[in-house]
Amino acid sequence: MHSVIANLFMAVMVATLCGCSSLSRPSNQTRHASYEKIQSHFTTNQQDVLRQTYIVFSGGAELRMSTLESKTGEFVETFKSKTINRGLATGLDTDGYLMTAGHVLRAKTFVLGWFDGRIDLRPARVVFRSDFKRPADVAVLKVEGKLDHSAIFSDKPQVGEQVFAVACYYESGEMGGVINFTGGTVDGVIKGPTGSSVDLINTDVPLWRGDSGGPLISGDGRLIGVFTEYNYWWCGFRQKWRTTFFHPDKDFIQSLIARDRASANRIR
Repeated sequence: MHSVIANLFMAVMVATLCGCSSLSRPSNQTRHASYEKIQSHFTTNQQDVLRQTYIVFSGGAELRMSTLESKTGEFVETFKSKTINRGLATGLDTDGYLMTAGHVLRAKTFVLGWFDGRIDLRPARVVFRSDFKRPADVAVLKVEGKLDHSAIFSDKPQVGEQVFAVACYYESGEMGGVINFTGGTVDGVIKGPTGSSVDLINTDVPLWRGDSGGPLISGDGRLIGVFTEYNYWWCGFRQKWRTTFFHPDKDFIQSLIARDRASANRIR
């Protein structure tokens, strides 16, 4: 946990992903400014990246989705919901496999995004959820239907590399939001917890609760990591960020998908 002594006040304010809800989240202006600052490094089709990002709603057995509405624009998807938990996921395979952060998931899970050529909301089955505590909380989901777009894995980034993330831009109320880009710089790549197959990537990308499970993207649009944890602190009157992503083990994830697909074929 990172901490900095604030000028004059000698006070430290630190928040983790499951921290106090009263702490200030990054504004939409902060997110957009961080993206615009490095936008010239983003050389891929931005619409494709957004369309391979899905919104995850998860809650208890009585989770109700009747209040959910969705629409799509050129680059964004808008939603409203009264669910218990919300995060993001990345499409991994056109057969309907997605990856998110394990702490996003509850007893019942739905996924909103592009299926079979249109925006739809569909139930999701948990294929795998890591037993490790944060930040190594890898999870793979399966949704019936074809994904329009799926991610391509990338190698680990270099310290100092400009990177992009998909985040939930909040609208006027807590229940609404728009997925769009934010950006920043990699400031560290470290080994994950003992026994885990993932490495961790630290950045200064401004993210918050509700962005969990969302993708970290290289300039050429490849999947670098999945958002799992944040820390922030005040230095004087300036807010600083550290966000942590896990770098997925490509071979392990693909083996999970292959095993699940084979199991489904045997059942049929």
